[in-house]
Amino acid sequence: MSGLKADTRYRKRVSWLASQPSLAVYEYQGTPTSVNAGHGLQRKTDGEFVRSKPEVLQNIRAGLNEKNAQPRQVYEQQTLANESTHRPRNHKQVRNVAQTMASETGQRKKYGNVADDVQHVLTFVQSHPFVKEVSVRHGMSPVIICYTHEQIADLNCE
Repeated sequence: MSGLKADTRYRKRVSWLASQPSLAVYEYQGTPTSVNAGHGLQRKTDGEFVRSKPEVLQNIRAGLNEKNAQPRQVYEQQTLANESTHRPRNHKQVRNVAQTMASETGQRKKYGNVADDVQHVLTFVQSHPFVKEVSVRHGMSPVIICYTHEQIADLNCE
């Protein structure tokens, strides 16, 4: 017999004959819980766990695919446009879908910060032939000098 994690009093027993292993009898004992328990990673809420409908996730993906759509904008738009059963659960659900989409396509997230972008460009100084110099000074925007030898040769010819 095995019981549910949410309520061990509700149990299931499976029986079958050795001569007919493809035929099984399932017996349930007890009363099933009326509230779905949260999954194992749920930490902050005591509410019932309800899986989002696939249409909700498809709508979130469609909203994020629009040009320059940010997760907050998609969440607000879909919250206003849809009834309660067809809207995202919260803003974090939309951010999670955006992060999943970015990792599937191999893209960086669209809403990073400037420090990450500067760090990314700094790595190009040593590894990319187009980026020649990066200058960072207190209180000023970073200066990035980029050129190729062909561009310099073109300037010298004129």
